Amino acid sequence: MQSWLKGLPVVGRKPIPPYVYLVGAGPGDPGLLTMRAIECLSIADTVIYDYLASSEMLAFAPQARKIAVSDLPGEHPNRWPHIHERIVQEALAGNVVVHLKGGDPSIFGRCAEEVAVLQAANIPYEIVPGVTSASAASAYGEIPLTHRAHASAVAFITGHEYPGKEDSHLSWEALAQFPGTLVVYMGVARIASIAASLQQFGKSPTTPVAVVQQASSGSQRRLLTTLQTVANEIQEQQFKAPAIIFIGPAVGAATSPSWFERKPLAGKKILITRPAHQVGDLLRQLELAGAAPSHLPVLDIVPTNQAEVDREIRHIARGLYDGLIFTSRNTVDLFFARLRALKYDARTLAKVQIASIGPATTAALAEHNISADITTHDESNSEALLELLRPIWQGKRILLPQAAEARTVLHDGLKAFAEQVQPVVCYQQEVVLNPKSPVFAELRKGDFSHIHLMSGRTAEVFLAACDEEILIHFRSGRTVLVANSARLYQLLTEKGFVCLKTPHPQADGLLELLLGE
Repeated sequence: MQSWLKGLPVVGRKPIPPYVYLVGAGPGDPGLLTMRAIECLSIADTVIYDYLASSEMLAFAPQARKIAVSDLPGEHPNRWPHIHERIVQEALAGNVVVHLKGGDPSIFGRCAEEVAVLQAANIPYEIVPGVTSASAASAYGEIPLTHRAHASAVAFITGHEYPGKEDSHLSWEALAQFPGTLVVYMGVARIASIAASLQQFGKSPTTPVAVVQQASSGSQRRLLTTLQTVANEIQEQQFKAPAIIFIGPAVGAATSPSWFERKPLAGKKILITRPAHQVGDLLRQLELAGAAPSHLPVLDIVPTNQAEVDREIRHIARGLYDGLIFTSRNTVDLFFARLRALKYDARTLAKVQIASIGPATTAALAEHNISADITTHDESNSEALLELLRPIWQGKRILLPQAAEARTVLHDGLKAFAEQVQPVVCYQQEVVLNPKSPVFAELRKGDFSHIHLMSGRTAEVFLAACDEEILIHFRSGRTVLVANSARLYQLLTEKGFVCLKTPHPQADGLLELLLGE
């Protein structure tokens, strides 16, 4: 079989470079990436990605250098030669290159142009199809492309061609008589001319029309209208690209609302401020519930004083401590990382009692097969733990792993009844908040329904970066702050912000709260 794959030398799972993959990223939902697309991303050295490719998709290529096409020279459409040049440069430098393209590369994706460039440079390539926007918008908007009673054909049309131009490749007269569904890509800006041309050549003004904006994402919007009124309604309701327009009798069979619009968190835009390594599958769970989550990390966890932590672990092994207290998931994970690095395991802790603050910390211990002997029901409640420990840890020798920024309440309280309290700093919180992030422009417009804040320090840094225009939305409740603990909830409400508290501090506590609203 004739193929660009035939005879390609392969070493293990990774092809011998240079090699280029032209990969369809689908309409935006990372769940619609194909398995082949994920495989290609997993072996890429360089990923050149279009603006429709989400950060969650890029996570499938943690080893790769990422290049946004928007950062290359030129403005659309003059940027394409620069994209082609960069792909060739990267491939000839010996890198496996993925060009991650919205939708399907072969449908209005300039695939043929890129192939011609790669063939001229004698660079082997592979085309990986993706879910095209028309198919996604049809499914997620519940708008039939075909219908046994109404349409047995579908035509994909680019809206970039101006109706009536002399050198047009489209016959609007023929399209007006087309006996199926017309699907217009990139047509929002020119819908008035498109609708007028179709009506001029005989398309009925009452022909059903649907518009789906940002299909498959939590920001999806849908408009059901007619050919006569679509231009005015798009303008009035401020529909913008990326959007797909459906025209034809089958569109009249669209379900209202669609299955996607009936999802429990549909229309909610949520900002997550957790460190990148703690997000887990929270973003995906929110997406599956219909929300549009964004991630803006505020703090990062940086391990410190590993030699000191190692020393104290050896002291535990020698029986020099009676008690060990964990105050957060971070202290648990970093402590056990050092425990393993020293070739110890959970048996090393057999002779010490272990206390933890809150269910999230207790759950983190359980992941290391450790059951806490004493724990509090509320996160960040050092005072409650002190009350539990006071009658049973009198005269004990206690090790307290903690953050550099930890409150002194627990340490000071333990000193009142313990024989020895040894704090050891195992990490510090580094500010990674990007004040130039486009998220702040969305915050000023009040676009977010909820913002999830992890801790007092997270809230302090985040709120300091917000101007008065943003803070007004927090006070009015247009944007609701969500606290991860009772103490943080109290701090935020005392500042006059509208606030909710998650039922528990684990990542899915936010999801439980929002689904219960």
